[in-house]
Amino acid sequence: MRLSTRGRYALEAVLALTLCEADKPVSLNEISVMTALSRPYLEHIFTHMKRAGLVLSVRGSQGGYRLAVKPNEITAGQVLRAAEGSLAPVRCTRPDNMADACARADLCRTRPVWTELDRAISSFVDRLTLAALAESYRTESGDCYLPATGGTGGD
Repeated sequence: MRLSTRGRYALEAVLALTLCEADKPVSLNEISVMTALSRPYLEHIFTHMKRAGLVLSVRGSQGGYRLAVKPNEITAGQVLRAAEGSLAPVRCTRPDNMADACARADLCRTRPVWTELDRAISSFVDRLTLAALAESYRTESGDCYLPATGGTGGD
């Protein structure tokens, strides 16, 4: 399985949001500075996050984005799925593909490998909360700002 930059940058952007004051909206410009991601690319990411119910947008001069729920209620898996869609390593293990599973599914000797890999990936990303990721980051660096990644915002 390979995540696109959209998934990687979405997790970084939402983590940056998590690291800042929870009760204050954070502007895309601030998040752009924290992550070194372009504002247009962040707009694209936050559209997906908002659609998934993970963030709320606040309008006005003091507006921006904030988490829709507490950081301990949002997992890395939710953020990645909002950005990427399914995290299944192969198409035949995707939940949305069960109706039209591969014609070889009953004969496929390697399908159990892909099914178990899918479970392992989901288990891992679904137990990592934003709160835990933020705490780990704070322990290592102690501040709100993420180091610049050098990202350009492209896929």
